[in-house]
Amino acid sequence: MVIMVLLMSVCAAVIAIAYVSKYGEHKVGWMAACDNAPKFCNRILISNVLSFLAFFCFMTLTIMSSKKLMS
Repeated sequence: MVIMVLLMSVCAAVIAIAYVSKYGEHKVGWMAACDNAPKFCNRILISNVLSFLAFFCFMTLTIMSSKKLMS
């Protein structure tokens, strides 16, 4: 359960970094990084997909474990 919650926070952090790197934050003065470093954005996309895959795997394992515990 702890690992699943940590993975959920990792997914949220990856989404935040991906958003800022793609669109920038004009209020603060951060420019979009994807225009200058497309390799970085591709790695963030891969990281995002793998993070969510791991999260859904651990969520499935948690649900299976709780069902086994209840029966």
